[in-house]
Amino acid sequence: MTELLVAIGLIAVLAVALLGLSAGLRGRSNAATCVNHLKQLALYFNVYASDHDGYYPHVARYSAGGVGQHWYYNTELLSLMQIPVSNVWKGKVPFYLCPEDQNGMSTAFGGVRVLSYGFNIAVGSGGSNGYTSGKYIRTRSSQINQPSKLLLACDASEYYLQVKSKAVPKAVYRHRGGANVAFCDGHVAWMEGPLPTSTQDPDLWWPDGVAR
Repeated sequence: MTELLVAIGLIAVLAVALLGLSAGLRGRSNAATCVNHLKQLALYFNVYASDHDGYYPHVARYSAGGVGQHWYYNTELLSLMQIPVSNVWKGKVPFYLCPEDQNGMSTAFGGVRVLSYGFNIAVGSGGSNGYTSGKYIRTRSSQINQPSKLLLACDASEYYLQVKSKAVPKAVYRHRGGANVAFCDGHVAWMEGPLPTSTQDPDLWWPDGVAR
């Protein structure tokens, strides 16, 4: 009887250990998938910019001269990706979603997981504090002093990352307490949360590296 209880105890310990190992492997796999998704987004953003005289997509449909579309359903950007707009609303743009994100802005889209990443409003809009004459404008790639240090997009709870408030309220930390971050040169890195504000690290948020 004693031997049976010991065996059962060992099996229970092994089961817990295996579950922990499985969860850890799944987390690493999901983080790697997220990194690949952000690399694809950065690539398409930069291809879009090269096709549009150095300008990145408008982050929001309110942008001056914009096409009435937020970046994630911008028809020209989706055309580069060879993805129909209808796929966005169905949650069928795989690299728009992080596997660790169980929300995906679903509360705004009738329960459908649509998007896990936010676009830096200082890049997709630009100007002083992201505004000029009360309207959003965009940054040109030639205005970016240090593309390897400037955040382009990252894990977020909204489609944009608002930096003019000198805070980072939209970034979320899904991976070991940190966020995966895509930079304007196309590389992706993990950064421990919370991310520094635009005052603490202006090079991370502003094209010219000047705090607003």
